[in-house]
Amino acid sequence: MPPVLIVLLVTFLPSGCTTEVADTDHAPLAETPKFAPPTAVTPAAAEKKPAGEVIREQWSAVIQQGRKIGASHETTSRVQQGDRELIESVSTEKIAMRRQQNTIEMIVINRFLETPEGQLVSYETTIEQGGVRSAFAGQVSADGKQLTVTTTAGGKSVSAPIPWKPEWGGVYAAAQLLENPPIE
Repeated sequence: MPPVLIVLLVTFLPSGCTTEVADTDHAPLAETPKFAPPTAVTPAAAEKKPAGEVIREQWSAVIQQGRKIGASHETTSRVQQGDRELIESVSTEKIAMRRQQNTIEMIVINRFLETPEGQLVSYETTIEQGGVRSAFAGQVSADGKQLTVTTTAGGKSVSAPIPWKPEWGGVYAAAQLLENPPIE
């Protein structure tokens, strides 16, 4: 499984997203979650308008046991980086869950840069929960055969190169698999 998909699975599986909504209210939320902007979250541009032509924009509610616990916003845009056109996908998820007497708030920002053909160029993921921030970033080598992954947590960063194949792509490439040609 490509490393980018692993990052996506680790990021999105804990959120409890589902296409079905339970009929009962097992864990009521004390109040509608209010989110303060994250502090020093990369990319800072995630909360502002995209710099390029917007291809797609999607807003979603995050539902758990029949209750809205958050929201997500995803924008896919064409952007210029130097002399080449890239596809930038930025998603922001804000979630607040009640656990016993505490409300846990989490903000996840994902940013992927890909070629229009779907080859990954780089990605950034930032997770902020309870004032603790973790970040993951990846940069594909110029020959497309290596992805250098950097993990930052607790003020320390660790980088490691891993083998990469250009055909693995990123999130835009994965979305295109379902759309071109459309599933029958």
